[in-house]
Amino acid sequence: MVEGYKPVKHPGRLPMGGDFEFLPGKHPLNRIMFKGIFDWETLYAFIKNWFEDREYFFEEGTLKTKDDKFGKETEYKWSGWRKVDEYYKYTIKIELHLWGLRPVEVVEHR
Repeated sequence: MVEGYKPVKHPGRLPMGGDFEFLPGKHPLNRIMFKGIFDWETLYAFIKNWFEDREYFFEEGTLKTKDDKFGKETEYKWSGWRKVDEYYKYTIKIELHLWGLRPVEVVEHR
């Protein structure tokens, strides 16, 4: 080890909110954990528009769904790719695993 430099330590996993992992020789992995009410249509549109705005071809892959007593468990696997030149292609993979999904009625007070 070079004098004056300390090794970089991983900050560890976050229990809620998300975490970031960078493994040697692999690409970064981000994980977001959220519990609460969210707008699925807006989230889906945001992800799809993000890919299209950056000129990626968006592909919807696997969709698995099953019902249980707490709601619906759903798994999505999506990817986006874009050719950089004749040798390189960028690929981004997204995996969503959702538990306890059920529609709720939300009343906005203005």
